[in-house]
Amino acid sequence: MATIVFGLVVLALLLLDLKSRYPRRPVELLTATAILISLLALIGYACNVPFFYTWTTLFPNTGMALHTAVAFTLLGAGIMCLRPDQGLMGILTSPTASGTMARRLILA
Repeated sequence: MATIVFGLVVLALLLLDLKSRYPRRPVELLTATAILISLLALIGYACNVPFFYTWTTLFPNTGMALHTAVAFTLLGAGIMCLRPDQGLMGILTSPTASGTMARRLILA
């Protein structure tokens, strides 16, 4: 599982300066996927659910360690903050009503 997240993060960093004609950038999708997978592992450690941080049915004896999940979560948040005026971070950092609402709902 950590290998998949590492691949997503590396691909996001490689495509960081890609200029796209589409409004959604692939970097945000890759980074958000990596953050969600690592947050799922963190929830698994917090609630003691090994199925969330190990995929024993698909790949036996593989999983994501606690410190790896924390590191990937922080790395993903850092990648999202590289361009604070664009995409999802542009919405979160905007002073408008939508930015205020997004900041209040981020934990939900």
